[in-house]
Amino acid sequence: MTTVDHYRGSGRRWAGGATLVYGPIAVEMVDMSPHPLAGRRVLDAGTGTGVAADALIAHGARLVATDLSLDMLAWDARRRPPCAVADVRALPLADHCVDDTVAAFVLNHLVDPGAGFAELIRVTRPGGAILVTVYSTASRSAVRDRLDRSPCSAAWSR
Repeated sequence: MTTVDHYRGSGRRWAGGATLVYGPIAVEMVDMSPHPLAGRRVLDAGTGTGVAADALIAHGARLVATDLSLDMLAWDARRRPPCAVADVRALPLADHCVDDTVAAFVLNHLVDPGAGFAELIRVTRPGGAILVTVYSTASRSAVRDRLDRSPCSAAWSR
């Protein structure tokens, strides 16, 4: 699988700018978990500079984080949870090894978001929550529409 780091060199700018928008959304997403996350092992797939990770830590989750961009993971690395460079379509994790999974604004980057969603399902234990956010529904996107249909077809709803 060929991958390109489209966020190379942008960690600092992302943390100083986009975080202002995505931070509150990540907090709301984590707050919507169907069960408490305290003490649970949670994967933050596509963690970027750690916006969702911060919200998860505030809830007491035990975090593992992945992102395709080494530069994004390197941002403020000393305070961040354990992390690894990984593609959300091929996570280097065993089946059902995390209690819950978060994917904040990552699946919308994929041509086939179903492949990423399938990986999240694979690594999340049965009964665990998979919390996903994507970009606004105010504009039309074939990728986002496919992503929206994926969980619904598997009887997931919110």
